Amino acid sequence: MSCNNNADKGQLAKDFDEPATVVGEEVVAYANGGTPARVAEEPRVVTDIAIWSELSKYITAYNPTALKDIGSNASVQVQLDCGICFAKRLLLPAWIDHDHQHLKSTQESSEQVCVLPCGHFFGDECITAWVKYGSHGDKPPTCPSCRFELVHPMCKHPIELAKIPVELSAENPKDIVRHVPYTRVHQLKPGDQTTFVDVSGWGPDDVDTTNDFSVTDECCPC
Repeated sequence: MSCNNNADKGQLAKDFDEPATVVGEEVVAYANGGTPARVAEEPRVVTDIAIWSELSKYITAYNPTALKDIGSNASVQVQLDCGICFAKRLLLPAWIDHDHQHLKSTQESSEQVCVLPCGHFFGDECITAWVKYGSHGDKPPTCPSCRFELVHPMCKHPIELAKIPVELSAENPKDIVRHVPYTRVHQLKPGDQTTFVDVSGWGPDDVDTTNDFSVTDECCPC
């Protein structure tokens, strides 16, 4: 059972779930039947995403296998910086981060994505340091964005944060669900505009709509 206090704070994350800012031209305009009618010379560049539910759409919908299934060669590049240090790039799957291999080999300028229970995400090293060394006084550590408490309400033990691996299966968009519970899976809908469509294998009643990923009152060891 989720704590009401944390559930309310998790609900705040939904306020951040807005369409990402896109820089550049639209990648593709679909003709009737789902066939790409036009492809821009450069991919769309997405630079402003604050919440996991928005980022995961790009990871699953632009997956190479998913694009092949709908007959699309749409291209997108997602470039996000850590929201704590604002200096390091977040490591994302290669199909949405064209500099993936370069960043991977330059660890001092990049960090893996770490997703908090409220849905906000940051660089793994930065959020780990924030939780461990941040000045929180007598209060538990909280999300830097929405102040969601990062402990189990009753036992006060730290909540395990979800770290996204550098490599994800390009053949299986649902692979991401193993790392962040209740992640929705999307694909691009053929039409006049690029539109995300939820193709998850579970219904709305099965998902935690507060974005708190089922934070329990006590952790498993307790």
